[in-house]
Amino acid sequence: MPNTSGRGDVYIRFKSQSSDYATLTTALTGNNNDLTFTAQKSGTDGNGVSMKYTNAGGTQTLSITIIGSDIDIRLRTTSGTINSTSAEIQSALYGDPGVMALIRSAAHASGNDGSGVVTALAKTNLAGATVAASMTVDNLSIAQERYIPESELPVLPLGSDSKVKVIGTAGSATISCDYRDRFWI
Repeated sequence: MPNTSGRGDVYIRFKSQSSDYATLTTALTGNNNDLTFTAQKSGTDGNGVSMKYTNAGGTQTLSITIIGSDIDIRLRTTSGTINSTSAEIQSALYGDPGVMALIRSAAHASGNDGSGVVTALAKTNLAGATVAASMTVDNLSIAQERYIPESELPVLPLGSDSKVKVIGTAGSATISCDYRDRFWI
């Protein structure tokens, strides 16, 4: 926070230290065409990321569309026949910064080398992450990432102590912060 007088808005971000990541391993028809996707964020936020393989028909090039946390891979086709391999999809995903903000990896599934042509895949969410984290500043509850306007911050007398509590399903920790001259220290 800046070392100036007065009040202001605060932006708080914290990350679960858990290695609990949502994943999705495709189970497509064919051989050597499955990928395992792992969410970028740990915890239950990763369960909201989805993957979809779309056969748009006709003759198309491989492309990626992202809407929110939904990743739609429009497959390369010739006369409506899918030609995209999982290795091509993997390469396209790693080359897209928007995708990499949502997933940390797109690895070949066990026993797959990426040479197989994929099939269409309905929208499917990554799943399996179970650790949720939240934080409380005094009585103000905060999810993993949140902008807090000044109007929501607790008003404390100068020199008073406040508590910041981080709570997760795997446990909790309390961090004491000193609030002096309107600053969290």
